[in-house]
Amino acid sequence: MNFKRKLSLLLALCIAIPVIASGCNKDGGEPDEDITPRIVSGEENGEDYDVDVDLEEFPIVTTIPRETEVLEIVVTGADGAAVTDAFGNIETSVTFDTKSTPQATTTARPLSDGDVEKIVQAGTTSVTNVVAPSSVSGGNKFAYNTLNAKEKKLYDDILSGTETLMWRLRDYDNLPISEWSKVLGLVFNQEPQLFWMGPKSMSGSIFLNEYEPSKIASMQKQIDAVVNPILNDAKAKSTTYDKLKVFHDWLVLNCDFAGDDPYHSTIYGAFVMKKAQCAGYAKAMKYLCDKSGINSMVITGTNGKGTTHAWNVVDVDGAWYNIDVMWNDPVFSTPRQGYIRYTYFLVPDKWIHNNTHHDVNKALLSAGAISYFTPPASTETAKNYFTVNNMIYKDFASADAAIKAQIDKAIASKGHVVELRVESKQVYDEVYKNLKSYQTYAQSKSSNVRGLSDSCNAGMLSIQLNMLYD
Repeated sequence: MNFKRKLSLLLALCIAIPVIASGCNKDGGEPDEDITPRIVSGEENGEDYDVDVDLEEFPIVTTIPRETEVLEIVVTGADGAAVTDAFGNIETSVTFDTKSTPQATTTARPLSDGDVEKIVQAGTTSVTNVVAPSSVSGGNKFAYNTLNAKEKKLYDDILSGTETLMWRLRDYDNLPISEWSKVLGLVFNQEPQLFWMGPKSMSGSIFLNEYEPSKIASMQKQIDAVVNPILNDAKAKSTTYDKLKVFHDWLVLNCDFAGDDPYHSTIYGAFVMKKAQCAGYAKAMKYLCDKSGINSMVITGTNGKGTTHAWNVVDVDGAWYNIDVMWNDPVFSTPRQGYIRYTYFLVPDKWIHNNTHHDVNKALLSAGAISYFTPPASTETAKNYFTVNNMIYKDFASADAAIKAQIDKAIASKGHVVELRVESKQVYDEVYKNLKSYQTYAQSKSSNVRGLSDSCNAGMLSIQLNMLYD
């Protein structure tokens, strides 16, 4: 019987129905292409559009009855004093108890594979300490510093518990689920190195995807083998903007959207499996930033339809910017090689908040919303992709010429995307009413062009046309 199956036997009687089930699917993507792609003309082919998937992603509040307990009891000697091991740790024993109320313990300790085996077979055992691989630096601690002293203590305990594979923190069993879930959610999102941490939430309990230290160490080596070359590429770049572009482009080109595995919301999913949900993309970006000394954080929220989503806020030369890697990665049922876009590469709050990204940094629980923290304001545009590359146009004539030039370039390289920004709603409207003419233009340039679909966004003054080929 494998370890996870043994653990499931221990918890089978305990776990009830999740209160929150959230996901990051095509409804969480760009509001036009990812929901209802608009074909300018020509016939729509389902293979060219995003796959609709309903996925579970962020920490889930779970109600667990206490009738069945794995109890942890301090071991005492003949004189009544607590027994310690060679390292000075207080010895405890565990008992599989279906009736008693859990006793308070002096120290909480994780269960090893052997512990669980003995519990299943005999009912009691001594507990040994299990230490997971050491974590990387957490990078910027903006989120942590928004917590009060009590919350910081809980954050530290959950972080330490996860690093040492500790699945129970009994001191917090009676903590209100909203308080527990807020801090657990912060650890889950802001500590991407904890790829073995699971997304479910119950006061006092840490759900893990993996409990075997050797397996976790092996998985970390797989991550390192992928990440180190990316970091080396970034080191060759002289600016933070260029380093972030290396990270962004690698994730877009190498990772695909998926959500049928618990690791898809982790860096292991993004880097090794090369399949991830939006949380996996965002954590992977933060992990690379942490390794490179770039201040960053994971931000959560929803799209306009209430589907959960995650992206990053990063510090570029002293100013904060939003970067949404997943929404820059087109999600099609038939993946297209080399398809990369920059609509959400280093954008200010005013372009996306309450436009494409809603409920910023909140978790929507059944009992009400939890606010994680208020992110630092992003107000600058100097490092935005379109600003840096002089792709913002002030009048229709210049925008029109730029669109046609990009179409020519895309056709020559079998590229997939035409994108730019304009300075005013008036220019946006002029461009938008001429979309069909751009399809006609593209088809006149190549018989392989089946049509164009648009992912334009009036709130962002963003023009994005997607080239469709036969």
